[in-house]
Amino acid sequence: MPRFPFDLDAIDALPLWGQALLAARMARRVAQALPAVPAADWLVASSGVIATCCSTGVFGDDEQYLQQRANALRGDARVAAAAGALYYAADSAFAAHDSGDFGAAEAACTNSAKLSIRAAAESQELNATQIQIFAASDLDQLTFACGEFRLGRYDVITSDVLGRLVSV
Repeated sequence: MPRFPFDLDAIDALPLWGQALLAARMARRVAQALPAVPAADWLVASSGVIATCCSTGVFGDDEQYLQQRANALRGDARVAAAAGALYYAADSAFAAHDSGDFGAAEAACTNSAKLSIRAAAESQELNATQIQIFAASDLDQLTFACGEFRLGRYDVITSDVLGRLVSV
C-alpha cells in the first residue's frame, strides 16, 4: 500500500457528507479503471448513487443494498479494490446519515472514508502515484469549496460545492 504524502487525518476537517463524497469519488475512479468485467459498470453506477446521497443527506434501505453487494464482490480478485472502496464509501455515507442520531457515527464516517482510500490504493489498474494524486486533489478541492460556501459539519454537499469539483 502506498504511503500518502499528505495526512489522511486532514479528512477529519471535512463535513461528514464531504468525507463520504471523497470516498465515493475514489471508488468511482478505481471502478472506471477496471477492465471489462461484469461488475465494473455496476460499481461505477453505484459510486454515483453514493455521491448523490451526499447531496440529499439520505442513505436509506435502497442504498444499503449497495454496501451489501459491494461486500460480496470484495471476494472477486478482479474487482476487489473497487468493491472495497465502494463498500467503505457506502459505509461512510451510512454513518454520515446516522450522525444526527448517533454520536459514534461521526468517527465511523471518518474511519470508513479513510478505509475507502486505502482500499482504492490496492487497485491493480491505478498506480500508487495516481491514487495519491486523486485523493489529495479531491481533499484539497473539497476543503476549499466547503470552506468557501461555509458548510458545517453536518451539512450536505450543495450544488455550489459540486460545481467547484473536477468531474470524475
